Amino acid sequence: GFEFKTLGKNWWQLDTSFIKKLTISNTSSSGTAPTSRNYTNTFTFDLTHFRKGGLTIPIFFFRDFYFNNDITFDLDTEYSHTYKTIDPGNAKNLEDFIEEESSRTLTIEPIISYNLTTWVSGNLHFTYKLTDDKTTGRTEIKDVGFYLAFKIRG
Repeated sequence: GFEFKTLGKNWWQLDTSFIKKLTISNTSSSGTAPTSRNYTNTFTFDLTHFRKGGLTIPIFFFRDFYFNNDITFDLDTEYSHTYKTIDPGNAKNLEDFIEEESSRTLTIEPIISYNLTTWVSGNLHFTYKLTDDKTTGRTEIKDVGFYLAFKIRG
């Protein structure tokens, strides 16, 4: 894969990767499973933006109050295709293999993380996952959530 990152206070980062994997199970003795080939093709794309800033609130008769805040926007995407082919028993070449299993998955996950001062942090996230499976059919998952943390010092 490739990774690119800009320099500076407010930076961007881009990560991409493509993975191709093949696992061959070759058993030719009688009474065992036929020769099978498991393929996995995965493409990932991640984009991150970090922004550092703050907010000053003027308070009369006191020192100005400064809120430090950092925000990170992260977009993670992944596409995966996994499938399995088997030898029907008389295959002369790879075109004679039969597709037994197949699954395609698309996942999109944006996350916004923030730090409001050193005492409060959290994130807001959304997950969208679409799966198309040869056996179970098409499923779609949507999930929204948040996380909030307060530091307590005593």
